Amino acid sequence: MQPLCRYCLIVLISILTGQVVAKDMAGVTLKEVIRLSPELDPIRLNGASVKRRAGHDIYVGGLYLEKQIHSLDELLADKGPKRFLFYCKASTFSPETLIRNLDQGITINNSPEIIKSIEADLKTFGDIWKAYPIHRDDEIWIDYIPSMGTRVSMNGTTISEIKGSVFYEAFLRAWFGDYPVNPKFKKAMLNMDS
Repeated sequence: MQPLCRYCLIVLISILTGQVVAKDMAGVTLKEVIRLSPELDPIRLNGASVKRRAGHDIYVGGLYLEKQIHSLDELLADKGPKRFLFYCKASTFSPETLIRNLDQGITINNSPEIIKSIEADLKTFGDIWKAYPIHRDDEIWIDYIPSMGTRVSMNGTTISEIKGSVFYEAFLRAWFGDYPVNPKFKKAMLNMDS
């Protein structure tokens, strides 16, 4: 059976039986199907990856979308709900490193006009990690809700919101643009081998 057909069959069985299939990545269980809110359609795991350094797991990421997507252009054209999941596996995670890497990714993958238009949003996003340091086993959700914008949650609790779609699109470009924060991560999250 082709991988795509197998995936569709698993998702269909999960929906019909009410079961949620899970995927294990470095000891982290990622659900195959989730729902961001009762009024939104379910979204599915598009791809997942583990960031490793010197043989140690640093973080696990997952990208959830309404349909399978394999490129940045498709991702930006899709105006449906999305979740970027980040699960910390390291004992500590420096907020300065996170902010610096994201700022660099956003700067090199977005136009100066876009960066200028989201300056306040970038500050808001950076301030989150100063107020809420990330530790081992913290799970971060960076969701896109079409009627609202970006919703950031830690361990299931909403900690910040950013209105509109421009910031989220810039965030996606940082991870999935021409010069991604982590090229291996990009390839796995967009399931580019399928």
